[in-house]
Amino acid sequence: MGSNKREIRKAVAALHASPWKVVVACTGAGAGLIDLLWEVPGASNTVLDMLFPYGREALIDFVGHEPESYCSMDTALWMAGRAYRRAQQFEIHSSNAKPQVIGLGITAAVRTGHPKKGEHRVFVAART
Repeated sequence: MGSNKREIRKAVAALHASPWKVVVACTGAGAGLIDLLWEVPGASNTVLDMLFPYGREALIDFVGHEPESYCSMDTALWMAGRAYRRAQQFEIHSSNAKPQVIGLGITAAVRTGHPKKGEHRVFVAART
């Protein structure tokens, strides 16, 4: 295992050991985060929900409007905000008196089966 992979696993383990709960919304290549969270034991302590609004209509429905660009910082921010509100809704109904929640929004364009338009790009946003 490479040093980057070890550092990622350490960071995920620290998240799983914390009181924070997370809703992750990812599209495009951002879906790889799901595997990173699941491969480290303890995901059930952390993950409230994971959403994958991949298709155009699904992403529009999730963020509430059609984004100017589907892979942009603005889109990641909208996704993180929506994920945060979803996490708050879940935790309001739990026994946690002071919920500590994170909404993550990830959008990425890195590879395709046809000629790629533009550069590879990844945008990650977190809302707490």
